[in-house]
Parts: sequence; C-alpha cells; structure tokens
Amino acid sequence: MNSQQTTSLSEGGNVSVYVRWRPLIKVEAGHQEIARTAPKVKEGSMQRVVFSGQKCLAGTNILAETVEEGVTQDNKPLSPRAKRMARLAKKMRKREKKATSFDGMCHGVFEAGDDNRTVYENSVSNCVKHVLNGGVGAVFTYGQTSSGKTHTVLGYGEEHGMAYLAMEEMQREVQRMNRDDVYVNVSFTEFHKRNVYDLLNDRSAAAARENADGDVLFRKYTKTKDRNRDDSESFEMKKVQCRTAADTLSMIQMGIQNRVVGDSNLHSQSSRSHAFLEYEMTTDKIESWKRYVLDLERELYQQTNMTGKPKKKRCREEGRNRKTRFVLDKSMEKNQPILEWMTEEQVETRIYGTGYDGMRKWYNWLIQQVEGHIDAIKTQEGTCFKGKMVLCDLAGSEHGADKRNKTQTAEEWQEAKQINISLSALNDVIYAQHMGKKRVPYRASVLTRILRKYISDERCKTVMIGNLSPSVIHSSKTMKTLRYCCMVAKAGRNE
Repeated sequence: MNSQQTTSLSEGGNVSVYVRWRPLIKVEAGHQEIARTAPKVKEGSMQRVVFSGQKCLAGTNILAETVEEGVTQDNKPLSPRAKRMARLAKKMRKREKKATSFDGMCHGVFEAGDDNRTVYENSVSNCVKHVLNGGVGAVFTYGQTSSGKTHTVLGYGEEHGMAYLAMEEMQREVQRMNRDDVYVNVSFTEFHKRNVYDLLNDRSAAAARENADGDVLFRKYTKTKDRNRDDSESFEMKKVQCRTAADTLSMIQMGIQNRVVGDSNLHSQSSRSHAFLEYEMTTDKIESWKRYVLDLERELYQQTNMTGKPKKKRCREEGRNRKTRFVLDKSMEKNQPILEWMTEEQVETRIYGTGYDGMRKWYNWLIQQVEGHIDAIKTQEGTCFKGKMVLCDLAGSEHGADKRNKTQTAEEWQEAKQINISLSALNDVIYAQHMGKKRVPYRASVLTRILRKYISDERCKTVMIGNLSPSVIHSSKTMKTLRYCCMVAKAGRNE
C-alpha cells in the first residue's frame, strides 16, 4: 500500500513520523503475521494504524496462552474463591488486550511490498527539498534489532537506501548549477558504546564537542601534547567530496565495512552502533574559509593548552592586568585575508581579558567573525549551500528475549546495555518535549546531544521511520515501537 504524497513537512510541520512493515525473514518462516490495518484515507495529515497481535511469555519468544472465560456447571452459584478468580481472569483479559492491540496515528504507513524508492518519494523527498532550500534536515530510523533500519537508510544489495536516493536528488541540483567548484561534502561517523569513530578514516577515534551555539560537532582526538609536533590534522573529521551519486555509494560501502556489527537473537550481522551520515553542498571558496576556521581553532588550542609548535599570536596585547585588551594585529601576513572583508569596526574591536582567558575570548570572537563571513558567502552563492542533512541509522533496541541468546559475549552484552541507555535517553527527550517540560534532558546521552539540533530546532525538518516486524511473536516489541513513533508524531504536532 502506497502512502499519500501529502505530509506534515509540506504543511509546515517540523516532524513527520512513518512506520514501515518489513516481510518475514528467514528465521521467521512459518510464523503467523500480526493482523493489521492502515486505512488509506488520512485524518488531516495523519494516518491511523491499527493492529492486534499476541502476548509472549516474559523474556521469551514463546506465545502465551490466551486467558479463557470462566465456565460454570449447572448454573450453580460461584463460590467466593471462584468469584475472585473470575474477576482476576477478567482483569487479565483486559490487560492482554491492551498489550496486544494498538490504535494510533502517524503520518504514513508502508507495507512489506513497498520498496525503498516508494518510501523515499513519500517521506524523505520533501525533507531533501527543504535542505536544498537552505534548511536543516534529519532522517532517522527506529525499531527492534533486525526490523530493517539499515536496509531503509543505507540499502541492501542492489536496492539503494534513503542515503543514496537523497544524494541523487542533491546531485541533480549540482548538475543544474553546471559549476566545476560545486560538490557535496560527506562524512560518516558511528557512536559505539560511549565513543565516536570516523568510518571514512580507518575508524579513527573522535570526540563529540559542543560549539558556542550548543550544536555537537565531531572532532578528531589530539593524540599528543608534544610542543614540537604540529597536529595539523587533529581537528577535522574526514570529509569526502562527492560529485556523483556513485561516489556516495562507494563511500557508504566503505563506511559499512568499518562499522561494528554483532550477533543478536535474530540477526548475525546486527548493527551495534548508531551511525550518522552527513551531507552538505559546498564550494571551493566556502571550504577554504572553513579550513581557515580550523586553523584558528588549532591555534587557540595550542595557545591555551601549551601543545604543538609555538606560533606567533594573531593579536596584540594592550595594557596590563584587568585593563588588558586584545586587538587584531594588522601587520601579520596571515591576517591579510580577513582584512580584505572586515569592516573598520571589526578591525578595531578590542576584547578585554587577562592571560589565557583573554586570549580564548579573542580567538572565539575572531572565529565568530569568520563564520559570519562564511554565512554571507553562502547567501551570495545560493540558498542550497546553507542547507545540511543528517541521516541516522540507530542501533536495534534490545529486549528481554535477547537474554536467551547464550552465544553473546560479555562485550556484546555491554554493547546492548549502552544501546538501551542511549535509546532510553532519546525516549526521555521526546517524552519531555511531548509533555511540554521546561527542562529537556538533552545531555543525558551523546546520542541525544547529537540529535538535539534536529529534534528541537524550529528550522529543522525531521523524518522518523519506525521499522516493524510482522511476526506475531514480536507483538510486544512492535507495540513499543509504534507507541514510541506515535508519541513522536504527537509531539511534532504540538511544536
């Protein structure tokens, strides 16, 4: 069944939530499927999802027996004990019905017969158009292990995922501009346990750092504090210049090979990390000024942390103690590029401070000026250069049934623990937003810190795809995914 084209993104909403049923996989052969319906008629911009499954025994994939109605013989009055048991049975039937049936709303439903292109055209395409118009877009998948999240985002075999299809649309815009200096920068990182890794640079270790605006950026670790060593490559994650969709496909395959996979009770190649794929249209001129910012960040780090080769400061110090002022040194050769566009007021700006604290303030001020210049260049070049897109493949959520898998190692157990902690933190953030709480716990996990700007920024358009297994033995897991998706959809409508 194909979803209708109208989505909340086209109607100005910030969040659109879809659910996607996958076919039964090999280990589910012969399983009964969940009885489900998704009316084609939408209620406004939303679509109702209804299903009924069956409860399993706690911590297993074994179907529980249905509680039968109490039967009396010869119409004899029930004893006090029989009455108590009848009331208990009635309560258990209500609880079972609530645990195995669902009726909620989201923005669209995709059935097992819908391929990735159908999903893209009816969900993610509008998000890409928003990015090409200068906005920020985020696409992420959610669901249990082996529910088809990676297949949806990154693709499988000959079927391309959302990442490739989004790049195809962006490359069509690049070709339309007919400029040799325009391309799409791509980075691919993963969050495994509590660490971040660069999948395009031999899985080198990295760190998630917040900038002055509260946005999380990935930075490579500085490996040494030797003052005689120039860590010229210590501040930037590797970015690949993609000029065709085929370039992106080979890059995605490289990242997938470096990504951590492991065993679960359903999938021998289950993704055990959260992966982030970031796209940004850019030009040679924009990138040259971004490198200038990285040089400033490196100099700031070296000046205030006493690492790397000592370099001459870009500023002059005037006065002493509390009256110390830091001002741009106009005589330095490396300051000449910024003097070409700085106003007289910017050139003569004085930053007050003492010692390293004053130096840090001045460098941060200069970085802000250069970043403002980059924004001005993007405006001149075109609105598409102000856009940015992130596609996130969340690791599969773990449940009690996975404890029956005795083949998992201690490391894999630790992975499952960290996955659940990060997904729980994301759940708490969405719930806090839904309830309108003043304090939203974004800092509870690296995952929520990374996604903060995508799920809270009014300028961002977010697409969430909940992936579902149709097997009746996964009813409880499917229920949790659907409830989560519908809560996000409802929170998106309230924003």
